[in-house]
Amino acid sequence: MDAKRAAAYFARAYLRHFPIDAGKNMVWEKLLRPYLTWRDLSFDVLTQAGITLHVNTTDLIQRMIFYFGVWEPAATAHITAWLRPGDVFIDVGANIGYYTTLASKLVGPTGRVYAFEPSPSIHRTLQEHLALNHCDNVVAFEAGIYHEEATLPLFLAASDNIGASTLMPGVAGERDTVIEGMVKVGPLQLFVPEADILRARMIKIDVEGGEWSVLRGIAALLPRLQSGAEIMVEITPSALEEAGSSVAECMDLFAAAGFDAFCYDRQLEQYEHRFASLLGKFSAELEKMPDTIPSVVDVVFRKR
Repeated sequence: MDAKRAAAYFARAYLRHFPIDAGKNMVWEKLLRPYLTWRDLSFDVLTQAGITLHVNTTDLIQRMIFYFGVWEPAATAHITAWLRPGDVFIDVGANIGYYTTLASKLVGPTGRVYAFEPSPSIHRTLQEHLALNHCDNVVAFEAGIYHEEATLPLFLAASDNIGASTLMPGVAGERDTVIEGMVKVGPLQLFVPEADILRARMIKIDVEGGEWSVLRGIAALLPRLQSGAEIMVEITPSALEEAGSSVAECMDLFAAAGFDAFCYDRQLEQYEHRFASLLGKFSAELEKMPDTIPSVVDVVFRKR
C-alpha cells in the first residue's frame, strides 16, 4: 500500500472512530482537507447503511462518503426514517446511486425504486453499484426527466464534482463542463407507470437547475399523490428564474396541490462540526420553511 492510500485509511479511521472529537475540526480543516482528501484515490467503501460503493476521492460526494460513510447526513437520516418496506421511491438525478441503493435496501423486495441518471459515464457507475449490492428492485434509466420529450445535450462536470453535471445550458455555462453527448429526456410518466408515481412514498429531485422542468411535467399528478407522500427537491432561486419561474410560483404549485413545505437546518449537513453525531445514528428534525430563502435550500414537500 502506498503512502497516500495508507494516510487516507488512517485519516478515515481517525475521523470515524477516534472517541475524542476535540481537535478533529482543526485536523480536518488545516491538514486533511487541503493536503489529502482531494487526492486521486479509488476505494471500495461501506457506508453507514451497509451499502458497498466504489468511490474516487477526487469527487466531492465520493470523497465525503469515503471519509464519513454518509452523504448529506440529515437527508440520509430522514430518508432512512421515512421509507418503509413495500414503498416506491423515485430518484431523479441519481448520480452514482448513493440514495438509490439506500432506498433499495429500505423498501425491500416488495418495494420498487426508479432511478434516473442521464450521463452515460455516471450511469455506468450507477449500474455497477446496483449489481454490486444486488438491487433487484431497482429500475434504472439512462435518461433525464423533463417537462416534454426531447433529446438534449448533457453537460458533464469536472471530475472534482461530477454531481454538478446538468442538462441546463445556463447552469453549465457557470461551471467547468464539457458536452458528453445527447441524451433522451421526457416527463416522469413516460418512464414510470402512473400507478407507481401515485403511490410513491418519496420522490427525490436534484437535477442541477432543471428542477422546475421536472415539476412542470408532474404538476397535474401532484394533487393525486397519496397522503404522506414527500417530494424532496433542491430549490435554487436563480435557477427557477432562469427557467421562467420563481420561488413563489414553486411554493404556490405545491400549496395548491395540498402539500406543506419543510426544510433542514443546513448546519446539520456540516460534517466537520458534527463528528460525534456521525459516530452514531444521525437524526434531524424538519423545520418550517423560512420566509426568506437563501441561495439554495433543500425542501421537503409533504402531502397533507
